Amino acid sequence: MDNFREWVSDNLRYIMLIFAIAVVCIGIFFGVRAITGRMSAGNSGAENTGAGTAATGIPAEEIESGASLAESTVAQQENKIPEVSGLVTTYYMALNNKNVESVRAISDNLSDQDIKDIENSETEYSNIQSYIKQGPEKDDSSYVVYASYEYINPSLYVKHPGLSWLYVRRNDAGEYKIVVDASSDEKLTAYVNEISAEDDVKALVDEISKASEKAEADEQAAAEAAGTAEAESAESEPASSESAAPEAQETQNEETAVAEEAEQAPAPEENEEESQEEDTDDGLGYNNVFPDDGAAEHKAVIGSTCNLRAGAGYNYKVITVLEQGTPVTVIGEVSKGWYHVSCEAGDGYIGTKFVDFG
Repeated sequence: MDNFREWVSDNLRYIMLIFAIAVVCIGIFFGVRAITGRMSAGNSGAENTGAGTAATGIPAEEIESGASLAESTVAQQENKIPEVSGLVTTYYMALNNKNVESVRAISDNLSDQDIKDIENSETEYSNIQSYIKQGPEKDDSSYVVYASYEYINPSLYVKHPGLSWLYVRRNDAGEYKIVVDASSDEKLTAYVNEISAEDDVKALVDEISKASEKAEADEQAAAEAAGTAEAESAESEPASSESAAPEAQETQNEETAVAEEAEQAPAPEENEEESQEEDTDDGLGYNNVFPDDGAAEHKAVIGSTCNLRAGAGYNYKVITVLEQGTPVTVIGEVSKGWYHVSCEAGDGYIGTKFVDFG
């Protein structure tokens, strides 16, 4: 016992040093844990704040200050549910490739008409972004996705921005699917109209509308430039040269006889309706001429994806985007180049070149 006391006495300063080091280490350990805990709580709060901002609306100045949708609203929502946004991107890529089987794999209720529209579509989509809202069930079983994108087709010179809503629902197997005939569900449509009136969705629509107005101006400028270039090209074409010297007299006589016979033959009567259609279909491959049968209205479909506007002109606000194959009722041609139409999205005006009377 005496030896132990003597050892303690001789080594007391070392024991105290070791004890002090242990206390410092313990203090550092708990201090780091406390700081890490606070940082985690802060990050969690920041994430909740971001989601809350997206849910209650993006301030207008945030968009107007130069931040793109991909950097603001859309980015927050895409990061929130990547499985859903990935599904929407796959859907539009499948439309680009006219891949019916891929569309069928990620959607349900694909009708024969849907398949026909996919196979005949000439619209190409790019820069696809998803803005995601909860579905009417208010849980993770369904979502309403506002898909923004740029589109172009053979009737356009420049890419145009577009915005469509899609209904994504989880099936019995736990897989998310796009419901392609969702717009026929009156309750769902009413719910979409309700959330479309919320500030965040209105901000998204306004942003797309502003971009669309710019694209329309660019489209008009490009069309005018193309028309000018075509006219200049036509003026610069040299006049056709006169016929070369005749070959053998026998051949010349045959040609003269044929020419005289042609002059004597009566000219065939032209089918007036077919001629008008050929002159006015703008090379679109479908009939966009309002039938001249006395009827005030005619059923038609959208021949190429386009904007439905509040008035007959590019300076009017975009109401929505009408995709190829959308059924419309054409009320009449209100001015040169514009039809007044009625459809599920409401009344509005579209360019005559986008309407297919079949």
